[in-house]
Amino acid sequence: MLHKNSFDSYWPFIVIMPIDVNERVKYMSTLFSSLISLEILNLFEWDRELCQREIIATLHHHSNKTVISMLKKLVDIGILEEKVKLIQRNNRVVKIKCYKLTEIGKWYNLLFKDLKTVDRKMVRSSMIELATLFLN
Repeated sequence: MLHKNSFDSYWPFIVIMPIDVNERVKYMSTLFSSLISLEILNLFEWDRELCQREIIATLHHHSNKTVISMLKKLVDIGILEEKVKLIQRNNRVVKIKCYKLTEIGKWYNLLFKDLKTVDRKMVRSSMIELATLFLN
């Protein structure tokens, strides 16, 4: 049983936030107002790009509109980076949107991972990278 003053079951995280208070509110409400934002973040591996179609197919229990809306919000707050690719499909060139975690997005992705499954070397190098960013 967890006691209110016990930190044994807690893990400290560094949460990177915008300097502007209004931007912080937007950030927090986008990330934590709906489980879909967390579901989307959990789909990503640090260096893996996912295309919109793949994300929508994986999150089929949500409407396409809901998924696309949240992807836009995550891009707006700088958690995801969006790239448009042109691919050939049935003698037509089609635009597809693909997404990748930004450097800040990687930290939020880590926030929702089970620490037992996270590569320690990756976390270590990321913490060094974060410290370097703040010290420069």
